[in-house]
Amino acid sequence: MISASDLAALRESFTSWDEPGLPGSLATDCVRLLDVSDITISFVGASGQHILCTSSDDSRTLDEWEFTLQEGPCFDAGVNSTSKTAETAPSNTNPWPRLSAKAHAIGYQSIAGVPLRAGGTTFATLNLQDRHGKITPESLADAEQIAKEIASLVVGSLGQQPPSPDQPAEHDTFHQATGMVMAQMGIDAGSAADVLRAHAWAHDRLLMDIASEVVARTLTFSPASPR
Repeated sequence: MISASDLAALRESFTSWDEPGLPGSLATDCVRLLDVSDITISFVGASGQHILCTSSDDSRTLDEWEFTLQEGPCFDAGVNSTSKTAETAPSNTNPWPRLSAKAHAIGYQSIAGVPLRAGGTTFATLNLQDRHGKITPESLADAEQIAKEIASLVVGSLGQQPPSPDQPAEHDTFHQATGMVMAQMGIDAGSAADVLRAHAWAHDRLLMDIASEVVARTLTFSPASPR
């Protein structure tokens, strides 16, 4: 259980941090307090998420797979403003089968997402990944308490108001690639984004890698066939 002194230490890490962005110890502090293997904290929006901090490269990779697949605890927490957790082993009840398969391949046995809210808006998520077993209801409740405690501190440390869920996420390369596919294929933005995601899914690659190739002009798409 998270103690008052634990929360006070988290607050102090923000007030004593004098560099841009979130405190350098925030990810590792959350991992220790929640007794999980890894965490990320990500901005969320209608077109995806933007990683603010992470405890490991594996955690970052899983976050990028979630952006690619558009399913998972961060996606659900951003859309529904509710916490959710699941084990990654294949099952008929798994809510995120594709992301869970990626997480399981990395070595995570369970994953979870918790919304961070400010001004009535879910603007970010605290995402948990654990290699050792099921993320317990107690850990999820502790994560919710941490999210509630740090939400306004995250906004303050970044020097901006939480974005509306309708604002684009800060995946600039993805948005640039979307615009290029629009021009190449003569389609609208939503359809261009779908083309990029479909190509990533079909080739089992991260969406951001596909977007980078489009921007670098090493990958192009033909004009859409007339209907």
